[in-house]
Amino acid sequence: MKGDRVLMNNLNEESIINKKIKRIKLDWNSESFKNILDTKTKLNKIYSNEKLRIQSGNLVFKDNRKEHKICNFFVIPTHKIYYFDGSKKEKIGLRIRLYTNDQNKMTKITELTITNELINNGKWIDKYLADDYILYKNEYYVHLKKAIKLSSKLLKKKDKEIYTDRTGWIKGSFEWYYVPVTDPDIILIDETGINYDKGLSKKYSLTEKKGATAKEAFLKTLDMIDAIDKKISIPLISYTLLSLITSIIKPNNKPKTLLCLIGNNSTISKEGLANIYCNIYNRNAFINNIDSELHSDFNHTQKELKENILKARDYVIILKNIGIDTKEKQDKIKMLFTLLQNDKLHNNILGLSKDNLERENTFNIDISNIVISSDDLKMLQNKSKFFSTFLLHFIYSLKQMIQRDKKIFNKQFKKRIRYFEKEHSNIDFNIAKLFSWLMVMYELFLIFGVKAQALDEKSAKSKLSEATEIYKELSVKANTENNNINSESLKKQEAKLFLDAITKMTAEVKLLRIKEKPHEENDIIGWEDDTALYLKNKVWNLINNFSIRPLTIEKKELYQYLYDRNIINGQLERNNRIRFDYNKNVYEGKKERVLYIFKEKMKNLLEEENT
Repeated sequence: MKGDRVLMNNLNEESIINKKIKRIKLDWNSESFKNILDTKTKLNKIYSNEKLRIQSGNLVFKDNRKEHKICNFFVIPTHKIYYFDGSKKEKIGLRIRLYTNDQNKMTKITELTITNELINNGKWIDKYLADDYILYKNEYYVHLKKAIKLSSKLLKKKDKEIYTDRTGWIKGSFEWYYVPVTDPDIILIDETGINYDKGLSKKYSLTEKKGATAKEAFLKTLDMIDAIDKKISIPLISYTLLSLITSIIKPNNKPKTLLCLIGNNSTISKEGLANIYCNIYNRNAFINNIDSELHSDFNHTQKELKENILKARDYVIILKNIGIDTKEKQDKIKMLFTLLQNDKLHNNILGLSKDNLERENTFNIDISNIVISSDDLKMLQNKSKFFSTFLLHFIYSLKQMIQRDKKIFNKQFKKRIRYFEKEHSNIDFNIAKLFSWLMVMYELFLIFGVKAQALDEKSAKSKLSEATEIYKELSVKANTENNNINSESLKKQEAKLFLDAITKMTAEVKLLRIKEKPHEENDIIGWEDDTALYLKNKVWNLINNFSIRPLTIEKKELYQYLYDRNIINGQLERNNRIRFDYNKNVYEGKKERVLYIFKEKMKNLLEEENT
C-alpha cells in the first residue's frame, strides 16, 4: 500500500506500533470490566453472521460440525489510523487492544497500532505480542483478520489518530493543531489524535525568547516594522502571517500572485531581509544564510525545485536566484505559476531576484533604496527570538479562531476584496486578492496586539489606517506594472489552449442538437447547432483531460478574455455584471446555464498566430 510505504519511510516503526501493556483484575463489579463485557456483547452481534464468537476470552469459529478456537484472545479497536501527506488523509491501519486471561485471574491488555499491511500478513502477532497470546493454527488467521476488520464498525468518526511528516494545520480527533509547533512530547494521542516524528520539531524549529510575554514579543515585532520603510516591512510581515494559513484558504480565494524582492542594497541583502521578515523556522543571527533544507534555489533542477516547494505547508518558502533571463528559468517560472493556478501550493513563495521580474501576477518589492542604520540592523538581528515568540503566540490565536470558525478568514477576505474592487474598478483580480489577504493578516496582527495589551484601540485603528493607505498605493503600482506586461499574448495562448481542448473534447464526446432532450442528463456535456456550442459548466473541470498541459489562467479571467473578443456570449445582469454562464433554453421546458461559444469565432482564434 502506497500510504504504508510513505509512512514507514518517514516515521519510526516503533512509534507506529506504540505498544502498551497493562493488567486488570477479573472483578465483575469493576466499571472497566463491565465496559469490556459490554463491548464483547456488541462484537458478538457483529460477528454472528460470520459464525465468529468471543467465548470465555477466546475467539471461536463455528462450522457445520464443531467449534474451533482461533486464539486465546480477542480484539477491540480504539482508533482508525490515518497518514496525512499534506493534502489528503489516507487510512493506513488500526489502533487495537488485545485481551487475554492469565492463570492469576487477571486480564492482560496489550495495546498497539498495526498498519493494513500487518493486518493482512499477520506478522504482527509473532513480532509484537508476548508468548501468552496464542494463535492456535496459522490457517486460522484468516478468521482473526476478518474479526479485526469487522470490529472497526464500532468506531465513530472521531475515533482516529493521524500520523504525519508534514508541517501545517491538521485536524485531529477534536481540534486543529499547527505541526510542528505543538510539541510532540506534550501531545496526548487520546486528546489530539495527532502523532508526528520528532524530527519535524528539530528541522522546523521556532526558538522562543525565554521569559518573553506575548505583549513584549508583539512590541519587538512592531520595532522590526518601524526599522525600515513600512512600504516594505508591512507587506513582508503580512505575507509571512498569511503563509501560516495558506492550506486552509478556499482555493478560489487563494492569492495566485508571486511576491519578489528585487534590487541590490549595500546595507542589507535580499537574503538578510527575507530571513528577518519572512523566515519562520530556524531563525538565527546569521541573516544572510538561507537554510537550504527549508528553502530552495532557482538554480536547482526543475524536479528538485518542484519537490522542495510541494513538500512545504503553511510557511514562506524563499527561492534564491529567481529570474526569467534564461530559457531554463522561464520554464521553471511557468511550472511555478501552473502550480499556483492549479492550487497545488500550500505555502507562500518569496522570490529573490537581482532584476525586476517582469511576469504577470508578480508583485516586485525593490529594496535598492532601503536606508537602515547599523544600530537598527543589529537590533533586527537581535529580535530573531522575539519574532519567533510572537509567531508562537500568534499561531495559538489562529488556532482558537480556526476552532471557532475555519471560514472566518475567507469571510474577512471577501470584505477586503470588495474594498479594493471599489477603490480600483480596473484592478486585476489576482492583485486584488493578494492585497486583500495582506490587509486581512495585518488587521489580525493589530487585533492580536490589542488583546496582548500592547496597543490600545485608538493606536491600532491609526496603524490600520496607515497600512490601508500603503496598500492602496502599492496595489495601484502593482496593477500598473501588471498591465504593462504583455499579458495579452499570455491570455491569448491560454485561450487557444482552452479552445483546442474544447475541440478535442467535443470530437470525442458527442453533443446533442439543440432542443434535443437527453436520455440521461449526467451523460452529456452539452448541445450544439450550426453556429454555436452550448456546453455545461462541468466542462471547466474536464478541460485538463483534453489539454496538452494544465491551464495557468483563472476561469473568470479566461472567460472575460473570450467575451471581450465575442467568442463567447454573456448576459448582462441588473448590477451591470456580466454572467458568462448563459441561461439558454436547451430543450422544451428546460433552461440550463451554459458556456455559449460561437463556432466561427472560435475557429478564427485557433487559426491565428501567437503574438
